[in-house]
Amino acid sequence: MGAAKNRTFEFRELCSNQPEAKPKRRPKRADDAMQIQAAQAYLAEGYTILKHITTLTSLLASSRRAYLNVDANQSSARQARSFDLSNASSDGNVDAFSSLKSLTNEERDQIDLQARILLSKCADRVKEMEIVEKRRRDAAVAQTNPLARLLPSRLTGSSSNAAADLIAAHRTNITWYLTRRLADASQTQKEMQEERIRRQTERTKTLGSSAAAYDAAMLSQPEVQEKSKFGSFGSFIRGGPSKPESGFQTQQPPPEDGYASEEEDELELTPGQMQQFEEENAALLRSVEDTLATIQLAESRLMDISSLQTELIVQLTRQAEVVDQLYDEAITSQGEVEKGHVQLKKARDRARESRKWILFFILGATGAMLFLHWYD
Repeated sequence: MGAAKNRTFEFRELCSNQPEAKPKRRPKRADDAMQIQAAQAYLAEGYTILKHITTLTSLLASSRRAYLNVDANQSSARQARSFDLSNASSDGNVDAFSSLKSLTNEERDQIDLQARILLSKCADRVKEMEIVEKRRRDAAVAQTNPLARLLPSRLTGSSSNAAADLIAAHRTNITWYLTRRLADASQTQKEMQEERIRRQTERTKTLGSSAAAYDAAMLSQPEVQEKSKFGSFGSFIRGGPSKPESGFQTQQPPPEDGYASEEEDELELTPGQMQQFEEENAALLRSVEDTLATIQLAESRLMDISSLQTELIVQLTRQAEVVDQLYDEAITSQGEVEKGHVQLKKARDRARESRKWILFFILGATGAMLFLHWYD
């Protein structure tokens, strides 16, 4: 006997030339199980988003007092604390900010940024839920018989179609509710940012009061009172003369030109005083610049949250219109199904009556034929 010949290549070539087998249709129970699993996943996603929104709203409410406490003495040397709103919303820890008394500007900016990011992520997930529901409705329409679409809804109405309309209306209501909660949360953050900007602006306007208090304290010293008739230190720094004190209301004759330079020499400040005034002016300028930068950053964050809120409101309005439309369609479909059931019941009654008369006719005709046969 000769050696066995390897014909695997020929077998594979013959198999490749054969047409592909039609995929087996999945059983109905498998389709129902997949639909139930998809519905459970859809509801689980909705509950997860709702949990994030609820926790974020509670965190904003608990941090409102410390967030708006802009008058608290903040140490510039203290390192800014790190807050993670994403983990707090996932864990459901709503007491994370309840013990805070004050926040720095960096911490406030951090809270604003993370809250805006969390709201944006939740809004994107709600949009994904809408896309999933739209695909489900399109797939259900594609599976419908094309000839059935041409028939009136009363003739094609069934309990399955009514249930599909009710499910679509229910899921659209879910996305509408989530969008409304997102809009409420963004409105809360927007109000907090507006109040923060207002308070910081008012605080910036009153920064000059501290300089005035310092001038009054300096004027209370005896050596300063002697020179206050020529002008206070604060007015000298600001470049403008101040009014003389009430205790020095006597008018003095203007000095002669020869003695003007000597009196100006007497009014010159010591190097230590000049350095102290320069340091105070530099510190005041830095404070004003920092406050201005903080206000500008808060305003930019406020614009971002305002644009997000506008987008949510537009989406909420569109969803409300879709919900109303789907609800009307579901009610109409349910009414058509009920009318169809009534008509089917009437048709069964008419068929029962017709069968009864047909039976009577057959029995009568049979009896007549038997009588004629017997008579013949």
